[in-house]
Amino acid sequence: MYKIPGAGGFAGATAGGLALTGADVTWWIVAGVTAVAVGLLARHFSHRRRSVEN
Repeated sequence: MYKIPGAGGFAGATAGGLALTGADVTWWIVAGVTAVAVGLLARHFSHRRRSVEN
């Protein structure tokens, strides 16, 4: 039987599982915006720390 990549034992735990459960587009937009925000914050604090050390 074919298993969708990323679909783990618990539906909803992975991207494949979320697609199978019918998660709507709003959830994906919120997840994407959150990921971008976390990345920008990490980059900002990393840059601040490096500039203080010099």
